[in-house]
Amino acid sequence: MAKKLLIIVGLVAALAIAGVIALKTLISPEKLRPVLQSQLEDALKRKVELGDVALSLWPLGLEVQKLSIAEDPRVRSSRPFATAESLQVSARLMPLLSGYVEIDSLRLMKPVIELIQTRPGQWNVDSLGGESSSGGGTLKLGTVEVASAELAVTTPTRGRVMYSGINLSMGAPAPGRAVPVKFSALDGELNGEGTTTQQGAARAIDFQLRMGKVQLLIKGTLTTQGRETALAMEATIPNAEITELATAVSKVGLAFSPGMQVRGSLGGTVSARGTTSAPQLSGKAELRNLEVSGGSLKEPVRAPKLQLEFTPTVIRSQPMEISSGATKLNGFFSLADYSGNAPRLEATVWADRSNLADLLRMAQAYGVSAAQGVTALGDASFRVRLHGALTKNAPLGVSGVLNSDSADLRTSPTSQPVHLERTSVKFSGETGRGDVTIGKLVTEPFPLTDVSASLAMRKGIATLDPVRATLYEGQFLGIIVADTNATPPRFEIRSRMERVNSERLLAAATPLRKVITGALFSNAQLSFASGAGKDDIARSLNGTMSLKMNDGKLLAMSVLNEVSKIAQFVTRAAPSQAQVTPFLALTGDVNLRDGVASTDNLVLNLDSGTVQMSGTMNLVNESLNLKMVTTLGKSYTEQVGGSRVGGYLTAAVLNSRGEMVIPALVTGSFSAPRVAPDAAAMAKLKLQQVIPGLTKPGALNEGVGGLLDLLKGKKKEPK
Repeated sequence: MAKKLLIIVGLVAALAIAGVIALKTLISPEKLRPVLQSQLEDALKRKVELGDVALSLWPLGLEVQKLSIAEDPRVRSSRPFATAESLQVSARLMPLLSGYVEIDSLRLMKPVIELIQTRPGQWNVDSLGGESSSGGGTLKLGTVEVASAELAVTTPTRGRVMYSGINLSMGAPAPGRAVPVKFSALDGELNGEGTTTQQGAARAIDFQLRMGKVQLLIKGTLTTQGRETALAMEATIPNAEITELATAVSKVGLAFSPGMQVRGSLGGTVSARGTTSAPQLSGKAELRNLEVSGGSLKEPVRAPKLQLEFTPTVIRSQPMEISSGATKLNGFFSLADYSGNAPRLEATVWADRSNLADLLRMAQAYGVSAAQGVTALGDASFRVRLHGALTKNAPLGVSGVLNSDSADLRTSPTSQPVHLERTSVKFSGETGRGDVTIGKLVTEPFPLTDVSASLAMRKGIATLDPVRATLYEGQFLGIIVADTNATPPRFEIRSRMERVNSERLLAAATPLRKVITGALFSNAQLSFASGAGKDDIARSLNGTMSLKMNDGKLLAMSVLNEVSKIAQFVTRAAPSQAQVTPFLALTGDVNLRDGVASTDNLVLNLDSGTVQMSGTMNLVNESLNLKMVTTLGKSYTEQVGGSRVGGYLTAAVLNSRGEMVIPALVTGSFSAPRVAPDAAAMAKLKLQQVIPGLTKPGALNEGVGGLLDLLKGKKKEPK
């Protein structure tokens, strides 16, 4: 008995092996590869590329490595419509032996699918399929399964948004028969199931989506009418708690901030008629007793009732009220011609004497990205109207008023605070252009008072042009452009300043202290980033500045004291001039690059002469690298010893007017400058002293005579 059993098992094994060999002999994957490719292209009406194809014995079929389906050539995209890591095809035996593929089931692994809106109501998937070619090569499709898919949805308004973790299964299509469909996404938090039935040009849909306790029931038909698809659909949300729904939508960034606790109930029914490109809606949807708490919210944000009404021509909200603490925000909106090419928005939002912190909490609770990380204290009253067509090239009209007695704003935990007092803003127009008056605006490095300006806001960029204000006891007139999209915010300034306190301005914008005093007059074009500290501002400082200062002092150095040491004056500088350098005027041009100032024409006018400077000054690390030439007037030259000074012809020379010229190098820092003789410059001066101008008649003879006098030790007296 055992022997007979072994014989039977051996025969079965032999037959199985023979069958495998026969299948591999009769079915060639490489021969079926172009057949499958052609059938897919015929069915999809798109170019299809397949990778390596192998025969699968269980289940019987084909395994394809790498699949790519081309985009419709009429759609502007650099990506294919779909790609997949692998495609598993379970096929029937006899068609395979006959040289074509009849699919029992198809499994697509880790596909990436691009869904692109080409115009309102029209998508790139609309051109998929169509009438297939006749003949034995036509693809026959069975059940379909899509696992771990990524869906990229591109629209003109939101751009390209990715959704991952999508799974889908669909039964084999058959005319007149309900085909089961199952769907899941968001790690299983969103689930759906239902049926779709094809009857001629009409497709009946009966579907149910679930997310937590919220259900969306969709039922109706889609009917193909030429290039359009007619709608006869109804969507119902039975009244249910939204906690799980809010958690899910916060994960994909559609609403609410992650970590918030959301309570409330949602319900409504909306029907759709017309076509997919121009739907006509009717019905209502209502969100009741909404409460958002947790996260960074110190007090809950509440909305007792948010109701939307849908009609064939308008979607409108009933007046709504949102509150946090004692602050109430009111508003309403309508969207007319929503199915046309230019939907028209009309919206108004207002609040009276509201707490800024409460208003900010409301924005943060609903996931407004611009409000994240921002802190605010103070009060505000405002009324804002948005209106206009929602089209790509037609910006919305914005108008309104904003008033605040006092406000403190910080755009991030590390940014410099902004303090405002007695603020009034009136604006209107497509770019939010308006007029601003501020009693006091304190922000590094410019604390402004009595501000009046014309304001324009567009896409996060605020332009004040012109702006007039008081700045550090002087006047500021110019243009300020603030890019709030940048992190940290960036500023560009074109300005004229008059009688501004230079010491306070320098201390505000840079780490420098007690360097210079005097009333500053300047014309400047500057740009910088408002970072966490003065080092960040100074490091990002770029631009040009022409400046003039009157009746000031250099606080960290006495020029006369330093040059008296170099030239070895017979009579030293007065004791009152030992620590500072009083000047009548300072003029020059400065170029700034990443916080380093360079100049070639900085001039100090002193009672006793002039000081010319060229070189660089680092406003970040305070280092100096300057060439300084001091020219003392004739009377002062005689007072300190004239040609009798100890450094004559080694550190100082007299020019033809009897003025002493002393070249020097200035290094060290603003707070501790080091002054030393400039040997190279001195050599040039001595050569000019000996040979004043080789191009003049007799200059060579005069120069040779002077050189001989110099070698004999004679000192050249001034004329």
